Amino acid sequence: MLLGAGLLWFGWIGFNGGSAVGANGIAGLALVNTAAATAAAIIGWIAVEFVREKKGTSLGAASGAIAGLVAITPAAGALSPVGSIGLGLVAGALCALAVGLKYEPATTTRSTSSASTSSADSSEPC
Repeated sequence: MLLGAGLLWFGWIGFNGGSAVGANGIAGLALVNTAAATAAAIIGWIAVEFVREKKGTSLGAASGAIAGLVAITPAAGALSPVGSIGLGLVAGALCALAVGLKYEPATTTRSTSSASTSSADSSEPC
């Protein structure tokens, strides 16, 4: 999984840098911004994992990398490197929070007068 994410990152740097259609300053800026935003998104995702679960995961790192790559692509040649770090941090953290919403159980109101409970009343995942 991490190997695949690393290969994707490597290829994405070429894609964003090549979008400048020349070996010039914009291509260099796009390359630096792609690497910086992706690394920052990994940090953002892992930070959310540490707050929620008290540990980071390799799946979180790979997911953060992909979130950063997607976030920086439209702005790779337009942002400063510091701006791309900020974009990556926000993208990684927001994507981790959004994925985390999937696993939070829904709150339901239960009647306390019912003597029996069915499996539909359970908030346990199947």
